[in-house]
Amino acid sequence: MVYEKYRLRELQPNEIIRLAEFIVVENFKHHRQSCNDVPFKRKKEILSVYNQEMDFLNSSKIFVAEDTSGNIVGFIRILKWNGMDVLPLQRIFGIDSL
Repeated sequence: MVYEKYRLRELQPNEIIRLAEFIVVENFKHHRQSCNDVPFKRKKEILSVYNQEMDFLNSSKIFVAEDTSGNIVGFIRILKWNGMDVLPLQRIFGIDSL
């Protein structure tokens, strides 16, 4: 689906690293001054998010919104949860999803 300024599409498995980078950079932007002043921490966080996304890859679909330059500006993951794996929402916020 293409709009005037954005394109919505399903993210391919070989693009998960782009998603991880987007997530980490956006989190640093909104919760810290800059992500450039701690490059080691940034790389570590990207790898952590990448591994998490890869764990859910076979049971999920990820849809991204991209601007006209192909930059990710948003995403949503649809997950068929097995009821046992700890979800990011549970891990990050301590929420009992049951």
